[in-house]
Amino acid sequence: MHPTARRDIEEIIAVVAEEMLAAVAGISATAPDGSPAHLELLLLPFNTRAHTPISLTGLLAPFSERPSLLGEFKLTSWRYLGHPPQRFIPRALRKLAIARGFMVYEGIS
Repeated sequence: MHPTARRDIEEIIAVVAEEMLAAVAGISATAPDGSPAHLELLLLPFNTRAHTPISLTGLLAPFSERPSLLGEFKLTSWRYLGHPPQRFIPRALRKLAIARGFMVYEGIS
């Protein structure tokens, strides 16, 4: 896989795990005879309980049956489900003292 595509995939995985959003990505690959193959990657957050390790599950499915080996995978597109498409940036955590003994932690950009 191309290094820039690897960084994009790492970012997508981080968003799915941290933001708890599903993601769908288009992947293209090349068969040994040089013909293109198109696949779809689905990533789903798998953790809904607080204080447990972050995990996710995924599926890479071809659009058509391809019995041969595939190589040269490239990321062609992606989107997040349940949220308007945007670039996520690391969040800062802000602690707000609302009332005595009551604290609110708010994630801000």
